[in-house]
Amino acid sequence: SSVLNILLHILYGLNCERYAPSLDVIAHVLESSYPRYGLQIIGAGDPSGIGALILKHAPAAPIRAYSLAASQAMEDICVASSEFTFQVTMDTVSEADALRMGPIYLWRLFMLHDNVLETLKKLMALLPSLHQPDESCTWKDQQKLMIAWRETTGSIICKAAPQRTTTTDIIVLFGPVRSQTRCARCRECCQERTKAIIREWETVKRTI
Repeated sequence: SSVLNILLHILYGLNCERYAPSLDVIAHVLESSYPRYGLQIIGAGDPSGIGALILKHAPAAPIRAYSLAASQAMEDICVASSEFTFQVTMDTVSEADALRMGPIYLWRLFMLHDNVLETLKKLMALLPSLHQPDESCTWKDQQKLMIAWRETTGSIICKAAPQRTTTTDIIVLFGPVRSQTRCARCRECCQERTKAIIREWETVKRTI
């Protein structure tokens, strides 16, 4: 069977990547066959290539891939697969997934998502540095612009999964804000602040 084939490759330290087993097969090997035969966790040394196979499934099943890698203490695979977990929200982590990960890897994943969200909140909290009001652009005009800006930042923070906010999202959402004013200087200030947000957001660490 596929399970036995992969298990034998792991036992003998042979690479099994060419067989491209499904995540179900990999899970069966690691969760059922491994304990049955009293085998040790794979860890960092992985001549079988099972870690690479798990990572290939991460885009489609990020939490399951991460939890399987965590159950075998595959640090590199956990780090690489953790970036894909932003495709889902942490409330989708089942009890089985949490137990499979173990407390350390579960905590690291929660902290990753929390840190990214907090960083986004801090970026959204900073307003554009507008010029001094004058006859052509009064204080009231600028307040209308700031209200539109705050509404946009609020919509980003309050959406279902703000951590998944992309550069394109930021550009699209803040674009209409500039149209709230006819003042070229205010539009430029908003543009510069948007660029600064994008620069900072692109550098945020998204792996454990």
